[in-house]
Amino acid sequence: MFEQEQKNKKDKLLGKRKAESAHAVVDNEDIKSNKLLVKNLAFECTANDVRELFKQHGALRKVRLPKKVNS
Repeated sequence: MFEQEQKNKKDKLLGKRKAESAHAVVDNEDIKSNKLLVKNLAFECTANDVRELFKQHGALRKVRLPKKVNS
C-alpha cells in the first residue's frame, strides 16, 4: 500500500512538471520528505543515542551516522 501511494505521488508530480512550462515550479505541498538531517553529531554518538533523542517525535526507521575518514 505504501509503495503504491509513493508511486501515485511521483506520477502526479511528474505529470504536473510535464503539463507546465520548462520553468515549472512544484508546490511545497507536493514535495514532502520524511528525512531529517542532523549536523554536528559527535563521532562517538550511536544509533541508539539518536533514537533516544528523537523518540518523543516518533519511531525512526533508519539511522545513518558519519564515520571517521582516518580510522
